[in-house]
Amino acid sequence: MVTFLFTDIENSTEKWSKYGEKMNEVLARHDRIITELVKKFGGKPVKHTGDGIFAIFKEGEPLRCAIEIERSFMDEDWSDVKGLRVRVVLHSGEAELRGNDYFGYDVNLAARMLEIGWGGEILLSQKMVEVGKLPEDAEVVYLGSCILRGIQGPQKIFQLIHPSLKLKKFPPLRTKGGYPNNLPQQSTEFIGRKKELEELRSLISSPEVRLITLLGPGGIGKTRLGLKTAEQNMKNFPDGVYFIPLASIDNHELIISAMANVLNITFYPGDEPLNQIIKFLKERTILLIMDNFEHVIEGATFLSDILQNCPNIKFIVTSRERLNIKGEWVFNVSGMKLEKESEALQLFLSAAKRIEPDFEINENNSSLVFNICRRVDGIPLGIELAVSWLRTLTLEEINEEISRSFEILETNIKDFPERHRSFRGVFNYSWELLDDREKDVLSKISVFAANFNKESAKYIAGANLAILTSLMDKSLIQRVGKGVYTLHELIREFAREKLSENPEIEEDTVKKYIDYYIGFIGVYKNFTTFNLYKSFFSDMTMEMENIRKAWYHILERGYFDKLEEFINQVFRFYRFKGLFKEGEKLLKDAIEKVKNAGPDNSILLVKLYDKLASLLFRRGLYREARVYFEKAMEVEKFNRDPEEEVNILIGLANVLHSTGNYEKAEELLDKALEVAESSDNRAGIVNCLNSMGVVKRKKGNFKEALHLYEKALEIAKEEN
Repeated sequence: MVTFLFTDIENSTEKWSKYGEKMNEVLARHDRIITELVKKFGGKPVKHTGDGIFAIFKEGEPLRCAIEIERSFMDEDWSDVKGLRVRVVLHSGEAELRGNDYFGYDVNLAARMLEIGWGGEILLSQKMVEVGKLPEDAEVVYLGSCILRGIQGPQKIFQLIHPSLKLKKFPPLRTKGGYPNNLPQQSTEFIGRKKELEELRSLISSPEVRLITLLGPGGIGKTRLGLKTAEQNMKNFPDGVYFIPLASIDNHELIISAMANVLNITFYPGDEPLNQIIKFLKERTILLIMDNFEHVIEGATFLSDILQNCPNIKFIVTSRERLNIKGEWVFNVSGMKLEKESEALQLFLSAAKRIEPDFEINENNSSLVFNICRRVDGIPLGIELAVSWLRTLTLEEINEEISRSFEILETNIKDFPERHRSFRGVFNYSWELLDDREKDVLSKISVFAANFNKESAKYIAGANLAILTSLMDKSLIQRVGKGVYTLHELIREFAREKLSENPEIEEDTVKKYIDYYIGFIGVYKNFTTFNLYKSFFSDMTMEMENIRKAWYHILERGYFDKLEEFINQVFRFYRFKGLFKEGEKLLKDAIEKVKNAGPDNSILLVKLYDKLASLLFRRGLYREARVYFEKAMEVEKFNRDPEEEVNILIGLANVLHSTGNYEKAEELLDKALEVAESSDNRAGIVNCLNSMGVVKRKKGNFKEALHLYEKALEIAKEEN
């Protein structure tokens, strides 16, 4: 184990811009001070990192060195550049030496720690605290956990302080709010709800309250209330506050993968994903906001398991339905207060000023504003939508038209919940205010299961930036990132109904949706660079809800020729992310549909069997994996595809040698190698030789195994 020391000059870019040549002299002095101190305390400078130094300590006194670096810089005169502060971080771990440099995960972790510190501060990782020897009079202070860029999971960060250092107190670590979180930025001011926030603060700080369900109808403001509660109580959760949106998933088994994506957890084979989530959360103090839980209510048992095994985890759940699990505290969320000068009127005023900066509520219009807020039951989204009509209507007209829409709804939709009748009236009238082009785009973008970007909206719905901006101005879509948009779930449902009124347009839109995501994943048919490999997982994670929905559109419509375009990349994603159960469900659903469609799809069926068996194998379900590999082999006999035959034979052989049947495994691998060589399948040959090497190694024939591995490596290098 090695200790890594990184330093960096605070605000160096600004100083280079202001002081130019003087910074050259300063940097030379900076380098000399740090290099001499590293050597003095038994370390070895590795390299310059721009405006810092990377050094290692195999022995010596790295913590003493860090203290002396900060003390020396405080004692020096840096007036030529208006002061100079250096941040120092230390972390212990493993690294790979290549030439004169060190590489690896722990090196990256140490380097990323620099991004969250302040000049004059010494930051230590948890591992450094565990293995480091504290100098006399030195102390360590826990600062909380942080998400470091590119590093999996929150990392506990500590500060090293010493009496000889002039600076001991610094601002919170450089993360939002000083605490690790992924709370989405809000584009509008949070209005009102003071009473609710105070009650929730009391609940969330109570030790016996572990799960709070914010219960109420759609559009009532549950999500904003949950986010504001989380933001105000971050200090109680040093390991993080994380928002997990569930609106786009359609199966309760996907809750675990949604949670894993937010917490940046990659699952490994051999243990259930839920167990791995529990192990990750067990020693942490985290608040999880589970948003839109009502349509995956069966997954409430997952939360029970986490609560039982992770004593410092708390949940805020937003839902239109109770979870009905032990330990649930239900907090009913209703519309905003409707008295004169109430919260509802404050929200109306705030929204109106975004449209008409000079708008005021006065004696002449207060009754109309009050009536509009009352007609939408004080529901925040209803108020926002009603206000958006101020672009084209007077307050009198808004009040009149909402009233007219209510009468229609009460006449024609008798089974619609009473509470939502006025809300749906808002949607109906919002729809009527759109021009034909806007209606067309809004209905078509309702096909997205989750967020969408400008490119996908243009391809699928013919949307341009002007139309997206117009819909955003009318509060019908929201921008959630650079070029990324979303629909409120109720608006999505409403727009989807409008799309279904024209089956031909609906079908054409769905086909474009499928084709777009075929093209999207087609970019990743082959990995040619490491950066493309990283992009694959990043992009697939962001778009997986939409890809999954496209998959099921294909199954529902029988477009099986298009399904083949998805299989390899979807399998690869689920395999490497460790989301085996989720991948298995998609493949089993596809197998059921393809089998029932007749014998013309046998080639596709073989691939589905093969991929499903591979996922089952990686979970250690060898018996079930063998069944599906054998099914694939049975169907493959009629297809005679050499490449697929090789894949199946290797997969079946892997199952057999994993259960101790080495002779049969070798027999299958010999056959696979013969087929691969006769068809010049170089990738197949490499995989055969590698699997043969595994069998030889398991049998104790290490020399033969090494020969097979080397042969496989030689061919693989030739191919690359």
